[in-house]
Amino acid sequence: MTQHKQSAQNPKAESAAPQPRKLYLRTVSGELIHLFTNVKFTTDPKKVEVDGFVQAQIDAGKLVVADE
Repeated sequence: MTQHKQSAQNPKAESAAPQPRKLYLRTVSGELIHLFTNVKFTTDPKKVEVDGFVQAQIDAGKLVVADE
């Protein structure tokens, strides 16, 4: 019976948790209130952390990335 040599794998070093992404965001029109943090988005750009709710609003076209 043949034995297969197991290749020595380097254990992956624990990487630090990814830093939350922060972007300048604004609404297309009107106001939008974050359901979980009560942050109010307006047509004036605001630097916020992108979480699941914010990403969903970006995907839906309700929030857009603005210039600083």
